Amino acid sequence: MSGLTEDMARLRDEIGALRASRSQFIKDLKYDVGELKVNVADFLADSHKYHMEAGRATRRDLMEFTSLIKNQIAALKEEVAQMQMNFFKGHTDMADNMKNRLHVYISEIKKDVADLLSVYREDRKEMSRETKEKLMESMVNIKEYVADLANNVAEMMSGFKEDHIDVARKGKKERKAFLSGLAEDVADIHRDIGRLRNVFAEDISGAHRAWSGLRPAARRMAKEDVKKEKPPAKEKHIADDFTQIHGIGPGTQERLNKGGIFTFMQLAKCQPEEIRRMIGKSGRATQIDKWIGQARKLADKSSGDK
Repeated sequence: MSGLTEDMARLRDEIGALRASRSQFIKDLKYDVGELKVNVADFLADSHKYHMEAGRATRRDLMEFTSLIKNQIAALKEEVAQMQMNFFKGHTDMADNMKNRLHVYISEIKKDVADLLSVYREDRKEMSRETKEKLMESMVNIKEYVADLANNVAEMMSGFKEDHIDVARKGKKERKAFLSGLAEDVADIHRDIGRLRNVFAEDISGAHRAWSGLRPAARRMAKEDVKKEKPPAKEKHIADDFTQIHGIGPGTQERLNKGGIFTFMQLAKCQPEEIRRMIGKSGRATQIDKWIGQARKLADKSSGDK
């Protein structure tokens, strides 16, 4: 045989063998599928049976659990009802006990208040009696004091009237003498003013005549001489602060400076009359004496500091 024939024969044998193996495989597969169907049917049957038994067991357990829960709920209801009864009973007992205690406490308070009121009334009566006695004594003393005061006032009034009459008599004489002297002084002042007026008029007329007699050139020279004259230099003072003294304000300090008083030492050496003339009628003698004393202390202090 040639090689092709051998190959064809071998191919045919292999195809036959494959066909036979396929047939066997299909047979085996059918057999396995049948067994599988049987096993699946058995499994489904067993599963259904187990499911039915499990359902029955679950229903049985659920019924037992439901019965147990019902029994427990019933027992719990009984316990709650018993607790409510015990609570209501305890609350009632406690309320009755509290009410009894309150009645006892209120009765004790009423008794204490009654005792306090009784003591207060007794003390008030006693105090009222003592107050009346003291008031009567005070009224007697006041009446005696008023009587003495009336006598003293009457004596003072009589003495005041007598003194007033004497002072009026003396004052009338003194006023007459003062008015007569004042009239004489006023007449003298009028005469002095007339003389001064005449002298001043003569001085003015003489100055006018002297000025009118000058020539224009001389007048210009006189004016230039007047312009060239320098005013006298004012004396400079280092003024102390008088407002440090109690009772002296800026206005009083200004009046003292105008009077030539600038330092504490100058103020301390002044007489009260001089200061009163500088500041006017507003200064009292006692106040000015205190100013002088304070100025002396401040001057000593400033000199000690230097």
